Amino acid sequence: ITLQILENKTLVNPSEEYRLGVLVLENGKPLANMAPILIVLLPDGSEHTLSFPSTDISGQSFFKIPPIDAPNGQLINYQVFIPQRSGEIFCVGDSYMIWYTPEK
Repeated sequence: ITLQILENKTLVNPSEEYRLGVLVLENGKPLANMAPILIVLLPDGSEHTLSFPSTDISGQSFFKIPPIDAPNGQLINYQVFIPQRSGEIFCVGDSYMIWYTPEK
């Protein structure tokens, strides 16, 4: 199984949701009905675990991470997992940055 992150941007205002997608493939073909799990590492060191909707026939699923109140320039790390009945876990990670231009 291969997981690919589908991002629409890497800089996010702290008042905005972050739309994140995942593509699940097996031998290069989309896998439907997979249930990805998202773990967001918050600036205070805690983790927030969320569930994506099941993947569609194109192997894709999208989720909106709620706004995170964090300082300008804060990197938000996350991981997406697909656990299997066999006990194997497939995982991919990435990050986005909280960024805004202060008003003058």
